[in-house]
Amino acid sequence: MASLPLEEKVIVGHCLGGLAISQAMERFPEKISVAVFVATIALALATMLLRPNRLFSVDVKSRELVLTSEKYGTVNRVFMAAEYDLIYEEGVQRWMIQQNQPDQVEEIKGSDHMVLMSKPVELFNLLLSIAMKYKPEEGQEHFAA
Repeated sequence: MASLPLEEKVIVGHCLGGLAISQAMERFPEKISVAVFVATIALALATMLLRPNRLFSVDVKSRELVLTSEKYGTVNRVFMAAEYDLIYEEGVQRWMIQQNQPDQVEEIKGSDHMVLMSKPVELFNLLLSIAMKYKPEEGQEHFAA
């Protein structure tokens, strides 16, 4: 991402992908116009709730993910909840949103945890509308270097 132009990227993470996009937000905030957390552990809570486990390589487990308001906190965040998500049930999703409030919250009605499979058209349309909403205007940057 270091070689890409500023602010044109919409990054999307599903489930544990919330960890990956959180790290990208911390490392390259000036490159990202919006980060979308889809049915994910999401937001800064990922660092509070997860311990390294066998899903990650030894190299990744040995590094701590630190998220700062100066970098991670400057990126627009959208949380997408799945109505029938049995992995992160409604109460857990509400708690995550309260602990680290995103700029926007959306719910995909009728979707289960695998939003891309259960409601692909709705997901696509919502991602498209989010990309348009958070598209930076010409000459305008949200990130102060």
